[in-house]
Amino acid sequence: MTPTPQSPESKANNLALLVYLLQLLSVLFGVTLVMAIIINHSRARAVEGCLAASHFRWQIITFWVGAAVFGVGLLLGLSLGIYPMLSAVVWLYYRAIKGWLYLRKNRPAPAY
Repeated sequence: MTPTPQSPESKANNLALLVYLLQLLSVLFGVTLVMAIIINHSRARAVEGCLAASHFRWQIITFWVGAAVFGVGLLLGLSLGIYPMLSAVVWLYYRAIKGWLYLRKNRPAPAY
């Protein structure tokens, strides 16, 4: 049997799911977060008009806000910086799980 081709919508949703998985794995393997943001920025135009477009925006915002907060933590050093760094990890996990759940329900990501 020949495999049936996936629709562009299905491919875009699968790509968004992959990015959520990479975000969640980033706590164990930091490089996966870099891979996720590269996918987001390089494929953002390809998913325009699909449900996944809102998830890509959600994922990009998640990355950049988390990176900024984590960066502030690094600047503060280990004594005070641990709090912003931990909050960046919680932010990433919260948004990745929330976005994953929205996508699994075939709903767009929240606007914020």
